[in-house]
Amino acid sequence: LTPEEKKAIKDIEKVAEAYAANFAKVTQLIGEGKTPVEIDQVVKVDDTPAFKAFEVIEKRFEQISNEKRGAMGSALGLSQIVLIVGFILVFAVITIFSLYIMNRFVIAPIKQLMEVSEAVSDFDLSSHVEVTGEDEFGKLGHSFNSMIDHLREIVSKVTTSTDAIQMSTDESPTAATISP
Repeated sequence: LTPEEKKAIKDIEKVAEAYAANFAKVTQLIGEGKTPVEIDQVVKVDDTPAFKAFEVIEKRFEQISNEKRGAMGSALGLSQIVLIVGFILVFAVITIFSLYIMNRFVIAPIKQLMEVSEAVSDFDLSSHVEVTGEDEFGKLGHSFNSMIDHLREIVSKVTTSTDAIQMSTDESPTAATISP
């Protein structure tokens, strides 16, 4: 390998390591209750060195491929295979990271809201939504908790009124005298 090719491989490794290091950082930030917007501001990976490195490797393999092409025909060059595999790996890492973020910040809050709404529909007004952020789901959670609090107040007032009516019914005379 030429010094330029060795540097290109190291650049690709650095970008891959940055993705791996940031995955741990994202997990930590999620544990701290950070929102996706806050995480996005902290976690950034510059892919530019890796793409430039792929170009260097592709250029070298195209040179080798062109030298060997006469004997081998028009088979897919090694540089193209390396480039395709590299893009697939980068895409896979980004996809896994995106799915993790989607599950943590979209699917999990929706599941929790569904569970609490099912409990409330079964008249369990002791349930509440655990709010971890101030994003749209956090605001929805606060609104949902407020609705449950209002329902508790209404049930309490109805219970108090019913008890008062029952007591007044119990205290009133039950037998009336009729004079002829």
